[in-house]
Amino acid sequence: MSTRHIIFRSVFGLALVMATFSVAYAHDIQLRSDVVNGRLVPQIEINGKKVVRIQDKGPKGRFESNFDRAEQIYLNLVELEEKGQEIGHIRVRRINREYTAYVGRNRIFTITKGDILANDSTSEYQLASLWVQNIRDAVAVVGTDSDGGVDMPLAADAHEKEVKKDQQERMFPLVFVLNSLAKSGAMMLIIQLLFLGVFQVLVAYGVVHYVMKRQMARDRVIQGRLDKIQHAVGQLKQQANTTQNDVKLMKKKTERKSGASPLDMLRTSG
Repeated sequence: MSTRHIIFRSVFGLALVMATFSVAYAHDIQLRSDVVNGRLVPQIEINGKKVVRIQDKGPKGRFESNFDRAEQIYLNLVELEEKGQEIGHIRVRRINREYTAYVGRNRIFTITKGDILANDSTSEYQLASLWVQNIRDAVAVVGTDSDGGVDMPLAADAHEKEVKKDQQERMFPLVFVLNSLAKSGAMMLIIQLLFLGVFQVLVAYGVVHYVMKRQMARDRVIQGRLDKIQHAVGQLKQQANTTQNDVKLMKKKTERKSGASPLDMLRTSG
């Protein structure tokens, strides 16, 4: 067999494999418009089937219009298609109270409150499940997760669990907030902030206690000195009174010895 013949067979085989691969993943994804209630609404079609209709522009400031949001969803699907990823392996995930459709780790769309109102749905989960199932039906592939296992988020029991979870979240919001914080890593930050706050309070308390203790010691020293001064003043007063009494007693004794006072002696001589 000649070298040219071998090269020809190799190229032909490679082309056949690439063609087979392209056919296996060749889904016709189109972004079209439809008139709903008298206004133009963008919608995404896969293999001729309507799968998603976008009537809400999504979060404020993220998209200028619902057409921009629909185009982004369309580009997400086309990009996965060009990479050779099967978009039928789409699934619904609940992250931070939002229901989002993923293919592997790639986000396709997120349901908004406006989507629920525009599509007359009872919940975000119901609408996300409907759109995901539409995509799966359009490509006729059962959705699987990244591990290859069958994805079952659309089952009735899963829906009931989600409804119960929402009810519990309304009844015990603090518990779910703490769980969300713990999953996102914010719980550790809050614990660190609380620890730092408690440490600062303890330090402040220690400083205030030390200053007050020193001030009380100074007050005791000053009060002791004042007590000593008052005691000395009292002793001086007592000594003065004693001296005064002694002087009076000496005068009386002198008068008795002389028999008459100096005043009486002056009167007699006059």
